[in-house]
Amino acid sequence: MLFLSSTNGLMRSWYDDTPYMFGAGTISHVGNITIDYKELQEATAPTDVYRTARSQGPYPNINKQSNVTWVFQVDANFTNLFRFHFCEYHLEKINQRVFEIMLINETAFNTADIIAWTGGKGIPTRKDYVVYIGNEPGDAQLWVTLKTNIDLKPEFYDILLNGLEVFKLSDSKSNLVGRNPVPSEMMQKQLIANRAASNRKCSKQVIVGDAVGGAATVGVAAVVLFVIRKRR
Repeated sequence: MLFLSSTNGLMRSWYDDTPYMFGAGTISHVGNITIDYKELQEATAPTDVYRTARSQGPYPNINKQSNVTWVFQVDANFTNLFRFHFCEYHLEKINQRVFEIMLINETAFNTADIIAWTGGKGIPTRKDYVVYIGNEPGDAQLWVTLKTNIDLKPEFYDILLNGLEVFKLSDSKSNLVGRNPVPSEMMQKQLIANRAASNRKCSKQVIVGDAVGGAATVGVAAVVLFVIRKRR
């Protein structure tokens, strides 16, 4: 998912999720599917977001024992909103693909079925979850996990996620002050590689590239800030 660098409505930028991946996950891409926004506005996310996705792959026995996980650095003592973007582009029936959504080892939704939500293939939908991040050791790391629901015995043991946004919400005093999130090791390597590529261009292109890169870094920092409310 998010295997592009582009912008759309609300001035949001979309990036590759690889620097935040923890564990297995494969990339699927379908470039010719028609996206039917129906009740969603096109500003919700670019069509390319709904044409790319993370899935576990074609091996059901392995998928039953594994999951797909992302890890984000967030500010403690803030509430965060996680917005999941889904669009089924392959399957067409209910209970063909059913999976669980977990945030910080808490179940947010355990019977996620995109076709049941949308009614058909190529129809995007989104799901929002909110969680408060405390200040205990380890709280600043937010784990997002998707795994197949084996109890319902779906036709295919797999997950699907097209996009994920994380929004840091202000506190009761309208405060958003916090330490800047530290990019993951993979993200730092990617930024260094991007900078090296920019240096090989002409001086004018380098100046433009640095300006865009700076904006992209801010965008990544903003996208990293999402969470869901823990169950009591």
